[in-house]
Amino acid sequence: MLRVLHIVGGLNVGGVETWLAEGLPTIDRNLYQFDFLVHGDGAQFYRDKLEASGARVWQCPNPRNLTTYVRSFLRILRATHYDAIDAHTYCSSGLALALAARAQVPVRIFHSHTAQDESGAGIVRAVYFAFSRWLIQRYATRGAAVSQEAARPLFPKDWRDHPTRWFLAPVGIDLSPFEVVADRDAGLRELNLPTNAKVIVHVGRFAVVKNHDFILAIAGEMAGLDPNVFFLLVGDGELRTEIEQRVNTLGLSQQFRSTGVRCDVPRLLQVCDVFVFPSIYEGFPMAYIEAQAAGLPCVISTASPMQMAIASPPA
Repeated sequence: MLRVLHIVGGLNVGGVETWLAEGLPTIDRNLYQFDFLVHGDGAQFYRDKLEASGARVWQCPNPRNLTTYVRSFLRILRATHYDAIDAHTYCSSGLALALAARAQVPVRIFHSHTAQDESGAGIVRAVYFAFSRWLIQRYATRGAAVSQEAARPLFPKDWRDHPTRWFLAPVGIDLSPFEVVADRDAGLRELNLPTNAKVIVHVGRFAVVKNHDFILAIAGEMAGLDPNVFFLLVGDGELRTEIEQRVNTLGLSQQFRSTGVRCDVPRLLQVCDVFVFPSIYEGFPMAYIEAQAAGLPCVISTASPMQMAIASPPA
């Protein structure tokens, strides 16, 4: 049996976390043991689901607490023999890969899920980004990127010349939930919306990268044009309270619905009319794939990868 340790910032709802949590029950547990290491001691939405599937969840201090993080990380690696680590944590993956090399973990995978490039950020952040990139390129034995955009910031410039070490690994979703046709009228009633509502939906974390400000700007421009147009925001995050307060301040509370985290996103999407996704940058947006699977017209930013396969809606 191969033991693999996935390193993630947390196990709360997000594209990477959901993909891992949904995929774990499908692996052959006679061949693989997947465990998870998270940063910090906060609540973890998917923890119970993962542990029920046989995974162990380790908690480690945030890498900002460098000394305690290094000690804790090495202690975990020495306590349990892992054949591979798979680091999903952007810049901090470099440190994890270096520590795994020190602990003699033979396979060290860097998994790039984002197209964020901080090489032109402020001097401190840019130096940290450059050092992280150096660590990743030095200590990763494999590099998997979910798209060409996600490969660009942290892979070597000549990564295409070394396909056995650096490669693209697009992710996918389970289409079976979209085979069940949702009751639109029932869904609209649940959301306290009229049956003639035209619903524009966004699914994603309330974070700067998801660009909720743009959605509010659209809503402001449309205010008063059609009273049957509504905006549905699905998700949670550090900016949720701020965004909801701004909705109220702008006098748009009647046109917005905010659901928080939902486990029935495929059903909600089928209730809606248009999917909007104005992200500042993306690696491979799972929410976009789900919207396509639901058959929704999608209005997305040019920051989203253009090479993504289009999912066919269920027949």
